[in-house]
Amino acid sequence: GGSFIQSSAAAVNEPDGDGTFQVVGVADFNWADNESHPVLWEVNDDGSVTLIDLRLPPQAYSAYATDINDLGEITINVGASFDSKFPSWVSVPDKPLQLIPSQGDTTVHCVNNFGEIVGFQNWNGVSALWQLTDGIPGNPINLAGCQPAGIADSGVMAGHNGATGTFGEHPWDSVGSVDGVPTITWFD
Repeated sequence: GGSFIQSSAAAVNEPDGDGTFQVVGVADFNWADNESHPVLWEVNDDGSVTLIDLRLPPQAYSAYATDINDLGEITINVGASFDSKFPSWVSVPDKPLQLIPSQGDTTVHCVNNFGEIVGFQNWNGVSALWQLTDGIPGNPINLAGCQPAGIADSGVMAGHNGATGTFGEHPWDSVGSVDGVPTITWFD
């Protein structure tokens, strides 16, 4: 439900005990202004749907939600901004929108139920993992050769360019690690 021109869903979480679940994505509210907002649809067990505008982050005139976990934590990327910066954000229930720390622009793909967020920092493809602690994202952890598109609650990540490597004391294990070919990787 809602008054918008066009929308696209990106992710859904598990239904709660009452059968309510949430879907996130993007909706264009004013086609003439080219303004896309990250949105949340709450779908109730009776089939009713409530559209919630997650609002644009500061300086953005286009943003989109990429994922939601079962705790309602939502990852958001900026698609266009007035200051030509493209940071990522996380929306956590009962907290203000949180900037994901990075050394440049970011793109986040996924957040699991343990608050582990995966994506890229900088436009040169430096993969990273951010850990939410009390709803606040920590500093990025460089993921070396893995470029994850998703992370399961177990820490298993799916993505591409999964060259085996190490970062500090954390070795990477890979399956099917061929450049550009999908791979499954986990962080020991």
